[in-house]
Amino acid sequence: DIVFFALPYVYVDDVRSIFARFGALAYSIFDEKSRAQRLFFEKAPKYVTPGGRILVGFSKVGVLDRFFSNVRKASCTANLVASEPEGRTDNRFYQIVPNESRDSSQHVAHPRLVLPARRQGTAESRELA
Repeated sequence: DIVFFALPYVYVDDVRSIFARFGALAYSIFDEKSRAQRLFFEKAPKYVTPGGRILVGFSKVGVLDRFFSNVRKASCTANLVASEPEGRTDNRFYQIVPNESRDSSQHVAHPRLVLPARRQGTAESRELA
């Protein structure tokens, strides 16, 4: 199986004013305190069967140091698969590989996906079965 996420790539301290202006679309680009990155790197390996792959899209416009730091904190490695320059940016495609030391017994056979709630910029969560 494959888990893919086009990560929001612009770090912001507080997304509320951007959310007020653009609505939920703001979350496709702006990542408040790298929350989406951290949650994805932490949870995605639990949903991939052995031999499966985790793939992400990211941009050089984002803070690459923070991206790699969040990957390492989740006990994973990011391998660049492809890079495509486009104007002032460089769109990147990475394969995220959980490190061997990571506990594979935590695999979720029937996943419950947890997505952030997007109500007036709150950081509450809701579960989807």
